[in-house]
Amino acid sequence: GTYTYISGSKHVGEYKNNLRDGQGTYTFANGDKYVGNYKNNVLEGQGTYTFANGTAQKGIWKNGELVTPN
Repeated sequence: GTYTYISGSKHVGEYKNNLRDGQGTYTFANGDKYVGNYKNNVLEGQGTYTFANGTAQKGIWKNGELVTPN
């Protein structure tokens, strides 16, 4: 599914019980972007967070934090 937030951020991906869950792409209003897995609305599993300036954090996420960079 696709959801656009009032802030201008947008999520395109899988949902479960109205929460981001599974594979998805979240584009923040400030230009940052996360592409990867979610569980219960938080970053969880393999994913890449790319900041608007082009720098990126890639790896395994747990509870919304990068725990194993790669």
